[in-house]
Amino acid sequence: GPFSISYDELFSFFNSETNSNLRQKDSLYINNQINSERSFGVSESNIYCFNLNDDSYYQFYLPIFSSDKNVVYVFYALECGPMCGSFREIVLRRENNNWIKIYGDFRGGR
Repeated sequence: GPFSISYDELFSFFNSETNSNLRQKDSLYINNQINSERSFGVSESNIYCFNLNDDSYYQFYLPIFSSDKNVVYVFYALECGPMCGSFREIVLRRENNNWIKIYGDFRGGR
């Protein structure tokens, strides 16, 4: 896929790199997510993170959740024309019903 992260890196964010049972559960869950067809949108509360006043567009890829759904890896790209664009990846952890960034950057760039 388009992701720039390995399974081993995902397991480290999911805290399953040293627990073989959890690692197997996460591995099966990741494969199930990648092999399914789903559609996602950006919520109104997060739309402020993206510049809507130009011809650029964002391309989001399938978010990858840990099996307990408390950590998610998100990969997206900013397309702004020929020879213009960038990609970003972030990892978020759910804490007290809020998503906290633990890795990466939300900002797009040119």
